[in-house]
Parts: sequence; C-alpha cells; structure tokens
Amino acid sequence: MIRWIGLAIALVLVPPPIIADASLAIESDAESALIALPERVDQEPEEDTSSALAEARVGTWQVWFDPDQLQVPYEYVDLWSETGRDDSRAWIHLPEPLWMELPEQARLVQLEIREVHHVSPNVVTYFGYLDGEHGHAATITLNHATDHVLARIHHGSRLYLIDEQIQDRQAHLQVIDKRRLPAYECVGESDGHKDEARAIVPSRSSDPAILSTHDNGNVRAVFYYTPEVANNAVGGIDSMIDTIVAEMNSTTYSSGIEPKNYISANARIKTADDSDWSQYCGCCPIHHLHANHLLGKMSSAVHEFSQISNQMDAVYADIAVLLVSTDCGRIGGAILGSHDMNVPVPFAVITDQFALNDLTALHEIGHLLGSGHEITANQHPNPIPNAPANARGFLEPNYSGSAQWQTMMGGYQTPDVCEFEGSDPSNQSCVRLPMWSNPNKTYDQKPTGDSDAFNAQAFDTTMPVAATWGLNYPHSAPPSPTLTDYPEYCYGLNTVQWTSPANSEVFQLFVNKPSTQGWERVYHGTGTSMFFNVPQSDGGWSVKVRACNGSGCGNFSNTVNIYYYQGPLPCN
Repeated sequence: MIRWIGLAIALVLVPPPIIADASLAIESDAESALIALPERVDQEPEEDTSSALAEARVGTWQVWFDPDQLQVPYEYVDLWSETGRDDSRAWIHLPEPLWMELPEQARLVQLEIREVHHVSPNVVTYFGYLDGEHGHAATITLNHATDHVLARIHHGSRLYLIDEQIQDRQAHLQVIDKRRLPAYECVGESDGHKDEARAIVPSRSSDPAILSTHDNGNVRAVFYYTPEVANNAVGGIDSMIDTIVAEMNSTTYSSGIEPKNYISANARIKTADDSDWSQYCGCCPIHHLHANHLLGKMSSAVHEFSQISNQMDAVYADIAVLLVSTDCGRIGGAILGSHDMNVPVPFAVITDQFALNDLTALHEIGHLLGSGHEITANQHPNPIPNAPANARGFLEPNYSGSAQWQTMMGGYQTPDVCEFEGSDPSNQSCVRLPMWSNPNKTYDQKPTGDSDAFNAQAFDTTMPVAATWGLNYPHSAPPSPTLTDYPEYCYGLNTVQWTSPANSEVFQLFVNKPSTQGWERVYHGTGTSMFFNVPQSDGGWSVKVRACNGSGCGNFSNTVNIYYYQGPLPCN
C-alpha cells in the first residue's frame, strides 16, 4: 500500500519534462506514466495497409501501457477480503492527474479522470479530459476477463487508439488523422418502409399526455451485431458496446445535459450469419444492399430482424442499434425522413470501424434522439417534427475558409466547409469533437453552440420522450440507497459503499469538492462501492448516491464526508 501512495504523490509533485524535438520520446520511467513511449523513436512507424482506413492512419507505435494506474491495487483488494468487504467492482478515483506520452507531442499530456462507468461484469470504462480541455477527451475500457484494453484518446485532429490484449505492459498505439477519414454518411428514409416501421412499434407511446409529463430520460438500447463484428472485436463485443455507452453518457453529461438523461445497453444480440454484410459500404449500392436496406430490414422486421419488436419489448428497449463490419468507408444511418419524436422509428446502423475510429456511433444515436446536422449559409435542414429546433450540431464560429471543428452532430456534407474530399488534409480540416452543442461551453476559447444549436438543452427535452418509446417499465424508481464510508485512516484512502434498493439497475455517485464547488457525477454503473484517495489540499469531500432504473432515478442517499487523515496512521 505504501508503494502506491508514493506513486500517487509523485504524480503531483514531479512536473512533466519538456523536450524540444517531438521525434524524441520523453525519457521517463514507464512506471510513472499511464502510456509511455520507448526511450527513443528514430524510425517511421510501420503502417497497417490492410484496411481502408490506412490512408487516415499515421502509423503504429509500440508503447508501455500500465493499467495498474487505473485500478485498485491488489493489496487493497486483499484487505477487503480480510475485512469481509470484497467487491471486485470497486475502482479507484484518482484526485491526481495521470500522464501520457503520445507520439507527435513534445511534452507529457495530462489526463484527468472525471468518470468511471461499469456496464458489463468485469468491464470498466474511465472517461476524462486531456489538459483540462473538454474537446480533448479520453475513454479507456479495461476488460479484466480478457486483459483487453480499448483506449480512445481524442487530441485535436489526432485519435490515439489501443485495442488489444495487454501482455507485460506492452501495447501498440495507432495514430489516426481524423481529417483523412472517409466522409460519406447517409441519413434517410428506409426505402419506403415508413408504414411498416410504424406498424411494428404499436407498443411505443405516442400519447401527448404521457410525453408531456414524462421526466425519465433513461433511453434503453438493444445493440445488434454481426458475426464479423464479434470476430473483429479483439477484447470481445462487450468492450466495444460498453465504450459506446460510457462515451455517450460521459459526453452528454460533460456537455451540460442533465445526468438523469442517459442511455443504457439492455441487450446485445448477434444477428443471423450473413457474411455478405462485410462487403457493403455506406450508401454505396453493392448487390442492391446498403445502409438504407439494412435499416429497412430492421424497420420492416424481416429476415434476421423478424423478432425485433418482441426482442425490444422483452427488455423494454426504446432504440435498436446495429453494428456491422465494413472495409470500404464510413457507414452511418438513422431513419430520419419519417422521424417524428411522437412516432418513433428508432433504428440506426453503424460500422465497427467508425465506431472505433471516429464518433459515428454517438452521432447516429444523436439522430435517433431528435438531433439534426448543423445550419450553415448553404444548408438549412428542417427540424425533426416535435423536436426542439435547436437540436442541431454546430460549426466553429467565425471560421476563415474551412472550419476547423464541429460538434458531435456536425455532418460532413456542407460544401467548402466540412467536406472530406480530396487527398490534401489542409482542405479537410474539420474535426468532429466529443462535445454536444452548447453556447455555454467552449473549445479553443470559442463557444460550441448558439441559440440555434443547443443540443444540451434540446436533449433534456427529447431524451425523456425517447424513453417512452419502449413498453412501460413495470417498476417505479428505486428508493434511496444508504451510503457508508469506510476510512482506512491512511492518508486520503476511503471506501464508500451503498446498499442496492429493490429494482435498482444503475447507480450514480456524485462528489462535491472544495476545489470544484459543486456536485459532479464521478460514477455511473452497477457497482455498489468506490475507492477514493482524497488529497490533503482539498481538506475533505462530500459524497452522495442515487439508484436508477427504467422509470427514472430515485432520491439521493444520505451524504457522507470523506477526509485526508494526518499521522500517526495505521497504514500497513
């Protein structure tokens, strides 16, 4: 235990070294960084040319990755066993930043973990910001059953990706230039299946009285996936789906959307074996099958989707998302031509490659939740019926030439602004940020929304509506949990545990710190305990928790205070 405490303190007291040459790795001990490069990088990294994404891939670096910096130290888990408090789902929340050494960066990059998510057993996702900038975000998913890491680090135009089993702390870090990703995406009606789509969802609510009074924003999803997607998922399909869910909930919350509005993955269903799907591009009619045809299959409940309505009803699902495999470009689709917030047609298609290498999965789910693309001088999309008119993406304001960035619901269809055509990255500068439009949030000191583009405000209206599309959940919101603190009287080490009231599905833990002066959500998941290390400088934190299910979130628990303790201390 003393070894870990010393490491945590070192992360605060030792400033990151600065180097002038970005081609040289920072000479740092791999023990002190979450990601560290070898001592020197002299050669061009080997590129993977097996994928259609090879043009966007800058290269692949071998790195050190130290997952022990994210999880509870093994000696502390042993201590739980001795005291009868063994809970493998309790995870660390570090008050100190972590450091990462990334290619092309001439300095160590600071990572501050802001949220921990637990969706599936043995799978934990951490979400945080780089250098305090919301538009630079990292999502790191650890699958402890397979020793797999799925790390997605968005930093400007670069995506840093680790997707593999970790052995001896060695990993391969792919660097992707998001400006070079293929652009084509499609949104439209599902080949004339509008009437059929409406016919298969008679259980979905369209009662204006229900819609106007519903306050719960838990949008329950069924994720379908093809065998090819499962085969391509190095760490298993759970890691990919959990990353999508955690990233969706973290980005909506950090963009100002109420924490009661979130999505959950209520079922994962493998579709019938249809290997031909792996050959189809987004919106490219190959053998007369493309994204709209797949959406048409879902909406008309034919072939492998003949049971889709029953499957959704069985878990009270509101939306269905299909993950397919493709090696020929971006595929994205949601049924919007017939979309009306009061008449749901809740189906989306996403490719696994762009679910990993871009933010397409979140973008398409955003369409299902009532949001459209950005408004520009050349494009004025009509608002989705019965959705707020400001449910839109947003382009960088006052751009000169091509915009440099757009928020999550920005499209790649606007001429001369955010189009991705040609081979020169200087003509494809627009990057999709892991942020939803909100004029009160900034990126690069510019607002990320205005009165016409305010997804954060719009989703607080549309997500409670989408949460009524499934069957009425049979239980009311759970009662309040009881929260207890177990201090270790060893510097700032504390474990908080809470009870699990009847009909609880997920828990949301909030912390109020003197340094932030407000309640912040730090955990969203199925666990019933969390480990904290309170810094001496903060004096003490306040903690509270609530339980949620398909009917909403219950009242908060009692509030407990956790502290940093001075010596003499009973540390072992």
